[in-house]
Amino acid sequence: MNNSNNKDPVCKINREITLSDFIAELPDGIILIDEEGYIFEWNPQMETITGTRRQDVIGKYLWEVMPQFTSADKHGKIPLYNLEAEVLHMLKTGQSSRFTGWEKHDLQFADNTHRTIQKMLFPVRTADGHAIAAVIRDITRQKELERSLQESEEKFRALIEASPAMIFISQEDRIHCVNQEFQRVTGYTEEECLHMNFREFVHPDCQNLIKQEKLSHLKKGSTPERYEIKISTKQGDDIWVDLRAAVVSHKAEQAILGALYDITERKKAEQILRKSELIYRTIFETTGTAMMIFDADMLVHLVNTEFEKLSGYSKEEIEHKIKWPQFISKDDVEFMKEYHKKRRSDPRSVPCNYECKLVDKQGNTKNVYINVALIPGTSHSVISFMDITERKQTEEQIKYLSFHDKLTGLYNRAFLEEELKRLDSEEKVPVSLIMGDVNGLKLVNDSFGHKKGDELLQKIAKVLTKSCRNDDIAARWGGDEFVILLPGADKQAGLKVYKRIHTACKNINDFPIPVTIALGLATKDEPAQNMQEVIKEAEDRMYHNKLLESKSNRSSFIKSLQELLWVQGCETKDHCRRLQEMGEKLGRKIELADNEVDDLLLLATLHDIGKITVPTSILSKPDKLSREEWEIVKKHPEAGYRIALSSPELAPVAEAILAHHECWDGSGYPFGLKGEKIPLIARILAIIDAYDVMVTGRPYKKPMNKQAALEEIRRCAGIQFDPSLVRKFIQCCGLDDEQN
Repeated sequence: MNNSNNKDPVCKINREITLSDFIAELPDGIILIDEEGYIFEWNPQMETITGTRRQDVIGKYLWEVMPQFTSADKHGKIPLYNLEAEVLHMLKTGQSSRFTGWEKHDLQFADNTHRTIQKMLFPVRTADGHAIAAVIRDITRQKELERSLQESEEKFRALIEASPAMIFISQEDRIHCVNQEFQRVTGYTEEECLHMNFREFVHPDCQNLIKQEKLSHLKKGSTPERYEIKISTKQGDDIWVDLRAAVVSHKAEQAILGALYDITERKKAEQILRKSELIYRTIFETTGTAMMIFDADMLVHLVNTEFEKLSGYSKEEIEHKIKWPQFISKDDVEFMKEYHKKRRSDPRSVPCNYECKLVDKQGNTKNVYINVALIPGTSHSVISFMDITERKQTEEQIKYLSFHDKLTGLYNRAFLEEELKRLDSEEKVPVSLIMGDVNGLKLVNDSFGHKKGDELLQKIAKVLTKSCRNDDIAARWGGDEFVILLPGADKQAGLKVYKRIHTACKNINDFPIPVTIALGLATKDEPAQNMQEVIKEAEDRMYHNKLLESKSNRSSFIKSLQELLWVQGCETKDHCRRLQEMGEKLGRKIELADNEVDDLLLLATLHDIGKITVPTSILSKPDKLSREEWEIVKKHPEAGYRIALSSPELAPVAEAILAHHECWDGSGYPFGLKGEKIPLIARILAIIDAYDVMVTGRPYKKPMNKQAALEEIRRCAGIQFDPSLVRKFIQCCGLDDEQN
């Protein structure tokens, strides 16, 4: 049986308790009024709104309670627009006469507080009949917030209008607000802007940036974004702006606030500056001169590629890490630091250009010419380095060569003459002078070549240098002549140097011939003496010494040539001795004059003197010579001829030395002379030399017996040898040519 309609009192009480609990939990104030106008419910929110407790109003008549917390308006009417009539109507009919939903009222309560409330009345049916429910909501705080918001928006609008920046607010990809400056610069009215997306203002060149940065999708709470972009005006002009964007709340919704600052002029200036900097950096890098920029603390800020090359350091090793004194030689650092300091107080007090020494990464010292200048408006300096190491070396070399002889390293004649003038003007005495002339230079040049002659002069120069005192001046006077100036040396001191030179020459044993020099000594004892007279005296004594020793020197020279021939294996002593014996025998046989016999004997000894100019490797080669090697060997008669002409003792046999390989029939060398055009002693030498070679043999050929050798000589008569001389030679050997 369904008891849902049973009006059991217990059930009614439960329902009432449940309704009261429900009302108590509602967020709005609730008043329940029975059909007679008495309040039977007043929830806690009403207590809060009115400041009146529940127990003070329950069971009381509504119009008894209301004046406690309401007051009449200026028209003498109770707010709530004739509440009494409305309530009575609802109590009578059970419905509202004009239900309009929530209504706002500004009330002044009995305690003089002002509140703004919303109220709603509606009839309800209870178990006991009709009732009225009044819902009261205090919106005072909300109204205050709305007023504050309105004031804030007004202030914000005033602020953005006063701002020199172009300001816009964008929501959901649409512009919702722009200030006057935005309109002025872009040329668009606010109405036009409100129908546009901000990206429509952005220049095509910057669209990708806006897209990549997702300007329209910034998250709330993110840091403000900043960009430099170009925008286009309505007139088609391009303007550079500094855009600063942030997420803000606009009308309770997330929006983007953007502020744009016109930086067109700045961008133009930057472009000019960049161009200027580009030009500057291009010049800085391509000038071809090493350059550096450093600050007042001497710290290097910038170097170019040329400085990297000059110093051996990389830019990464230098810039902002090294101070410039690290690159400078210790000898120059202090004065350069002093210049650096003074330049900052008085730039004109120190030079801008000077030379110093730079030390590179490898520790090498380089001479540099620098130019230093302050950069206007800064405390920085720019310095350029020009490597003048080679120039300095060249200058030193030129200076050295201007006073020194290039071959020997001794002082030259120009320097010596200046010293002679100085000594004359200062009239300092004593002064000794030694003049020397190298013996046999022409012989050496003709015998061994000018390279060997230069070596002879260099050896003499070393002898002179080692024999002199520290203050003495050894100079090459010219050709093979030398002068030694000995300031403060009397005759005895000069003689000591003189003797040391002779002794030192005798001790040279690494030259093909003896090294000797003719010397003459003279001394200036009186200030009035002229140095030119002293030179003349020393020169005369030198030539006298040369004449006295010339014969001895020539003999020594010839002996040296002979020994050199034997040492190099060109000839042997025994071979020369046998040739001399056979030559003298044949010469007497054909009745040569005594002087001709002497020439023949000399020829027998030195006919191959030219071979000393042939490399030993060719002379001692056991195998057959190549064509090139043979051509070298064939030149030895000409070399011997030149050597012989250089010596008075050898000059008589020079022609014979040149022709000793010519043949009777003209097939010999070097000129192909025929018959009696070949010197007689050369024809004789050809026979006896060939015979001795055949009977004694050579490393590359076995010896022949005497008979076979003579048969070969006879066979070559008229071809290689003079036929008449062949017959005489065979007779000298004990055979009768007529019988054989």
